[in-house]
This record gives sequence, C-alpha cells and structure tokens, in this order.
Amino acid sequence: MYSFSPNLLNQLNLLQQKKLNKGELFLLAKAIADSIPLPPADTENIALFTISHRSFINNVIYSLSDFTYIDEESVKTLYRIIDELTLWRYNIAYNPPYILFRGDPNTVIDDVSCLIRYVDVGDICSVIDVIDKANWMYRMFRDVAKEIKTSIKFSNSGVSNVSYPDIK
Repeated sequence: MYSFSPNLLNQLNLLQQKKLNKGELFLLAKAIADSIPLPPADTENIALFTISHRSFINNVIYSLSDFTYIDEESVKTLYRIIDELTLWRYNIAYNPPYILFRGDPNTVIDDVSCLIRYVDVGDICSVIDVIDKANWMYRMFRDVAKEIKTSIKFSNSGVSNVSYPDIK
C-alpha cells in the first residue's frame, strides 16, 4: 500500500468500503487514462500500449481497494474504458477524425469532441448518477494516481524507462 498524504487519506476514507458505481468507475478510468502518457505517434495497438502501463494502472486500482470495493468485473470495465479513452486521446492528437454534425444542437459538443466515437456513451452518461460529487471524485482519483506516480518515480530513482507526465 502507498502512503497517501493525510488530506487524500481523509478523502479516501469517505468511500467507506462501498462498491464504486458505474459513474465513479468512469471517473476513475478517466483519471487513470489522463495519468498515463500519450502513446507515441507510431503506436499500432493501443491495448498493447496500455498493457505496458498495466503495473501503474493496477497500483492505482489495488491501492484504492483498501478504501472501496472493486470487483473483477469492475476491473475489466476499468481496463476497457482506459483503453477507449487512450485511443480517443491518441486519435485526437495524431489523426483527428472528420467531424460530422448530426444537426442536433444537443450533440454539438459530442460531435466536435468525437469522444462518443471511442467511448461507450453509457459509460459517460453514468456520471450523471454522481454529478453532485463528480468534480471531487475525479480530483481525488487524479490525486491518487499522482501520488502513486510520484512514489514510483521516487522508488525507481530514475531506473525506470517509463515516464509519466506530470499531473497538474
């Protein structure tokens, strides 16, 4: 287990060992996906790229399991969403898709971002169930990833060839 800062530890204890719902799982997957580096432009298989960061991903997931219940099915869901979000980031960065507007003013942001071409809309919409605390949860999950990343960097003392971007 990682030694989290007292503030983060207090926040994590508020999870009270309850199972994360779908919206919370999406926010966790987003925080993790945002914490791994952008794949290189010549990446042929995003799933293989995210597998190369599986140790970091698992460290985040299993560190959280001390504070919340994350079952096997939830872990599979997290891996899938992380792959989808990473593929979206990769394509937006290196091969932006052609925007096709559907003519509905309610979908303009979706059409421009192209996010729902890569990520299951049901996963994204599940955040509505936790909308009142979504900002707090996402920030907390990002802080977990940041502290684990810092811990990994410190413990490897520059020996690792894996570099993680700084999370701001």
